[in-house]
This record gives sequence, C-alpha cells and structure tokens, in this order.
Amino acid sequence: MLERLKSAQNSKVPVSGLWIQDWAGVLKTSFGSRLFWNWQWNSTRYPELNSTIADLKKEGIRVLAYINPYLNIEGSIFQGVKDKGYFVMNSSGQPYISDFGEFYCVTVDFTNPASYEWYKG
Repeated sequence: MLERLKSAQNSKVPVSGLWIQDWAGVLKTSFGSRLFWNWQWNSTRYPELNSTIADLKKEGIRVLAYINPYLNIEGSIFQGVKDKGYFVMNSSGQPYISDFGEFYCVTVDFTNPASYEWYKG
C-alpha cells in the first residue's frame, strides 16, 4: 500500500485516499489470491496498520476498506459465534454454507436484529 502511495506521489499524483482490499488477509486457491473474508485486520499482512492509518490521516489521506455479509468458516469471527444464530440457516437449522470457489462462507442474516447489531458492532 505504501509503495503504491510513494509511486503516485513521486509522479505528482494527488492522493486523498487509499483503498486496501486485502486488509483482512488473503488465501491461495487454484484461481490465485482470494480475500480471506474474516473481517479483522490481518496484522501479518499489514503490521502496524492502525498507526499507519493515523499517520496518513495527518497527511490528509484516508484509508478505505470494505466488508461484505460473508464470513469464511475457517476464520476466527465465524468460529467465535457460529452457534449464536447470526447467519442464514439451512432447513436443518444449521448455518447455510456457500461454496465460493475453494473456500466456504456463511451469510450474516440481517433480517435478525441481533445479527444486525452484532455485525454493526
């Protein structure tokens, strides 16, 4: 991220924001690198990201990221709450697991107010 910023700045490109898609980590599949949808900052991939974001903000540069309603079932977030009923369920009452191409995810059930509040938090 910072190398790309320096490259843009060295080329006199004004920068006010940086989007980092892989802030939560990646996994390797036969398709190539995919995002590891465990919406926590991956400190191995981005060490000291919190202080980097603060430093960039002082320069007038904001860091942008995103999350979606899917959680990788191998991730710590899903593992920590898998029995709380926060996910879309299958006909057996278990979290419905979707195949995203060599990794599997559940979908947060935003029709459940408890799920909404948990995910928002």
